[in-house]
Amino acid sequence: MALATAAKKWMDDRAERKKAEDTDRRVATIQHKLLATGCNLHDIDAISGHHLVKTCAPLKELDWAYHVLPQLKVVIDEDRRARMFEGHLLDHVMTYRVTLVKSFFYNLLSSVASKRRDLPDPQTVCLLPICADLIILPDNIPVTEQTLIINRAAIVRDLRAWVQEERRRLFEAFVEGRHRLVVAAVGLGLLKEFLPLVTGWCLNNACHELAVAQFTCQQCGTLCPSARGAIRHLNNAYFCKPSADLAGKKFTFTPTSTAIHLLILCGLSVMTTTADHLDQYDTSFKCLNCYTDYVHVGKWRTCIDHHDRYHGATVPRFEPVTKSEDRNESRHWACARCSVFYSGTRREVVELHAKELHGVKRPRVPGDLVYIEQ
Repeated sequence: MALATAAKKWMDDRAERKKAEDTDRRVATIQHKLLATGCNLHDIDAISGHHLVKTCAPLKELDWAYHVLPQLKVVIDEDRRARMFEGHLLDHVMTYRVTLVKSFFYNLLSSVASKRRDLPDPQTVCLLPICADLIILPDNIPVTEQTLIINRAAIVRDLRAWVQEERRRLFEAFVEGRHRLVVAAVGLGLLKEFLPLVTGWCLNNACHELAVAQFTCQQCGTLCPSARGAIRHLNNAYFCKPSADLAGKKFTFTPTSTAIHLLILCGLSVMTTTADHLDQYDTSFKCLNCYTDYVHVGKWRTCIDHHDRYHGATVPRFEPVTKSEDRNESRHWACARCSVFYSGTRREVVELHAKELHGVKRPRVPGDLVYIEQ
């Protein structure tokens, strides 16, 4: 009996060793084949625990070509998209390609400067399927500046389509969440006067561009003071948490009582005043809730951000001030007629440029100069 038990144990151990050897052989074969297709060690790590890898079944060529490789490629591509912005220490080839796409985008901006304020962050451009598919290609497939130049028309087309779709989503977010305007008005004691305006709101395709249209990023929780600011903010390396794709709703409509308060101070309509209209007024405000040595003074966007960050639990209290009291030099302005200041500069510089170079007597927003969201 003891001999039979020992024999069975020996046979079982032998079978286990054989199974482990076959599995190791299959793993090594798959790794070799993947490396030959241009995958790297990070890609190997991504599929190391896959059920098609960790098995003792012999790897046949037809099975590899038509079943195993396609499924592993899906996993590898998803992993590459997820680590696209994780830095050169993880994947220098993809990092180089990301840099290449960003450089291509910056060059594109100089040729469409007047449209720059409507375009997203460079990292969002990298996530466009046409760009992402190039970035995640196997390492042995060359992706160069010429590759992007060849695909320029398609990239521009997809970029415009994405911006248009995101603007549509922001419009839908405004429509779905416009009841929050009532909440924002209650904070200012304006419900009685404001409720008829909200319930009788005449919606149109530009309502998300109103000055009362703030949006909260679902990726990082940041409050964006305008629709264009929301699109520019998404996936920014410094201010947002980059995503692995562009699918799904990225923002919720979260109007602030601060925006309503500032509009009332300017004597402007909450119903019709757009971000551009408020920019044209160029009014500076001082925060009356600041009781420290530092008192915030700035334009409407910075006031919305300031109150949200430091006084969010209190009722907003601001007052208009003269330009001489506003010492914050915003360098976010660009000419809407040419590409001279597409990187952004001070408003007075752009206004002087519009007068001297373009012959505009009274430069206006957005026809002659535009605010570039950061």
